[in-house]
Amino acid sequence: MSDKHAVQHRRRTDNPADGLKNPGDVWDMAVANSTNIHFATFPLELARRCVTAGAPEDGHVLDPFNGSGTTGLAAFEHGCRYTGIDLNEDYLELSKRRLAQRSLFGIEATA
Repeated sequence: MSDKHAVQHRRRTDNPADGLKNPGDVWDMAVANSTNIHFATFPLELARRCVTAGAPEDGHVLDPFNGSGTTGLAAFEHGCRYTGIDLNEDYLELSKRRLAQRSLFGIEATA
């Protein structure tokens, strides 16, 4: 094994979210209970893990499949700016309302 390969392997096992070992390929978490919001809502915890691992605090998160705005909630919680894109204007309006009420999710409103 070359030194270069060993370094790349070590980096792959680091989790940028918390500096610990990679949590693995399967994450166990409760499913989202929001069938009245969007047909494909996923847990806020999933979005939190992805945003925390992939975006620096005060970074900018882009979600090309905005849906109900779950990723936006996680981005704001992490201190990031957020841009959500969706083909369905109804979902964009829904996510705008949801993100405007983020204090209901325990997330501080930021400028």
